[in-house]
Parts: sequence; structure tokens; C-alpha cells
Amino acid sequence: MNNNQNNDNTDIPETSEQARKIFSLISQGLSLKQIADQLSIPEASLTAIVVDFMYGSRDKTMFASSENKGAIVPLTPLEIKILTLIAQNYSSKQIADKFGFTVFTLKAHQSSIRRKLNARSSRDAVKIAQEYKII
Repeated sequence: MNNNQNNDNTDIPETSEQARKIFSLISQGLSLKQIADQLSIPEASLTAIVVDFMYGSRDKTMFASSENKGAIVPLTPLEIKILTLIAQNYSSKQIADKFGFTVFTLKAHQSSIRRKLNARSSRDAVKIAQEYKII
């Protein structure tokens, strides 16, 4: 590993350790709100850590870029379930309640879905997912 690579990733070990602790608490059945309260961090920060860890935002190939316009990035099983419920006209509150997280957390998932499918809206994401037979 050269020095540039080492310097570019100095925050990864701390974030990874935080993520391990968070996922350990998730595996114990705690909601993101409960974990945020227990760790004394804002729920938005907790969501960002989880999304960063799960989707590897440090890996720039995960997201459509200017040189990769139109690329479709695979959705996670949870994102597919969320998109299926959106297609069935469930409200954001209903979907969030179904999975045991807040509407704010759902919005983070929807944002990730839209980004991965290069969609302008959740309805647009549903249309794209149906075209590609994802849902």
C-alpha cells in the first residue's frame, strides 16, 4: 500500500468499528432510534454510518457517475422490498412501520434506491425497476 492510499482511508477503521458496534446492536433487535439514543449520536449520523458501511460509498463504482450515466446498480433485498411496497401504494409511514424504522431512515433508503436506478423520484424508480424486472 502506498502512502497516498493510507492517507486517503485514515477514517475507515474508526467508522468500521462504529459500524460493527451498530450492527451488533441491530442484530440484538434494537431499532436505529434506540441505537442512536444508546450511543448518544444523532439518528441522521447513525443512518449515514450504516449506509456508508453497507453501500461502500468509498467505493466510487457503487454509484452512477458522470462517466457511467445510465448505469443501474443492483439493489439490496431490503431496497427491493421497499420499492415493491412503494409500487403497491403503501405510504412512507406504513413502509417505515413495517420494517421498524423511522420515516427519516426510509427516506435514506429511498434516496439510495433512486441513486442506484438513476431515478428522479420514487415513482420513477418503480417504473425503472418494473422495466428491468427487478420488481
